Amino acid sequence: MTLYQGQPHVWYLDATAGRLRHAWWTGTQWSFEDLDGTGVPGGKGRTAGVMDGDIVVTLYQGQPHVWYRNTDPGRLRHAWWTGAQWSFEDLDGPGVTGGNGRTGNVVGFYSAVTLYQDQPHVWYLDATAGRLRHAW
Repeated sequence: MTLYQGQPHVWYLDATAGRLRHAWWTGTQWSFEDLDGTGVPGGKGRTAGVMDGDIVVTLYQGQPHVWYRNTDPGRLRHAWWTGAQWSFEDLDGPGVTGGNGRTGNVVGFYSAVTLYQDQPHVWYLDATAGRLRHAW
């Protein structure tokens, strides 16, 4: 949960459907949306995979950024609000390309995030190797 533009916002797992969900208070009522996962319409980097409940959130440059786990195939994912729309990417895990120390191992468990020197830093478990990983 975080406060964004003075209102509470919550990200959580719909375990039945395998989706990342977002709820926010408008000032008069709660609004809800499916962000990523099974059955969510594609586009902007969304995936049809099953999502997990290891969800962490921070505000970076004034916008919400969310890190969470795609259970199949075991990737760490990142979603962020641009001010107009949600964008999505795979950060680490099986099949993720881009180098910079990424691994093909199953990752994304027990995530934590903080801002350090005005940049987001995420820590998470590499379940295959049994090691703590750090992304920034």
